[in-house]
Amino acid sequence: RSSAMDEDGSDFSFAGQFESYLYVTKATLADKIKSVWLSSFSERVFEYRKINNLQQSFGIAVIIQEMIDAKVAGVAFGINPSNGDRDAKVISAVFGLGEGLVSGELNSDNFILKDGKIASQIAVKNHKIILDSECFEGTKKVEVAKEESESPALSEKQIFEIEKVLVKCYEEYGRPQDIEFAIVDDKIFLLHARPVTNLHKIADIRGEY
Repeated sequence: RSSAMDEDGSDFSFAGQFESYLYVTKATLADKIKSVWLSSFSERVFEYRKINNLQQSFGIAVIIQEMIDAKVAGVAFGINPSNGDRDAKVISAVFGLGEGLVSGELNSDNFILKDGKIASQIAVKNHKIILDSECFEGTKKVEVAKEESESPALSEKQIFEIEKVLVKCYEEYGRPQDIEFAIVDDKIFLLHARPVTNLHKIADIRGEY
């Protein structure tokens, strides 16, 4: 995955503009590193920098992370980004890898936490993204079992555990974070954390769900 100097800053988000690859094998690792690096020279990145009056910088690092074979994955915010409520937290989750969620390809369950209560929006989750087991590289989209498709992706216990991760991140970094997580065998892995983008431009509206 990419790591540019201004990619995960507090004011701008380059989400989806640089390349990322999942389940990369040793045989293709060098080629994938090169592809991620080259994505910093893409036309879409150039235009994003131009529109936002950012300096044209082509430096980029490539991070190699151990792949988590997630049963559930998602994103979470240390505030409610839709209304600016600093007392609330929002979690979105899907079965399988989080790739389908961040790309917008899959429906996700959404949970809003405030004052120890959870407001849940459970989606019908017909598909999930998993390892392509035929070649043991890359991913594929498969159907979710019918009996599971309308079940919550997260248990109440897991929701409160993710809330604790958000609180910990706030304590460490001094501002609400936008995180990515994966869950395997009921263990939560924190994959990525960044400041909530443009927090200073989000009105602080505290109130009901």
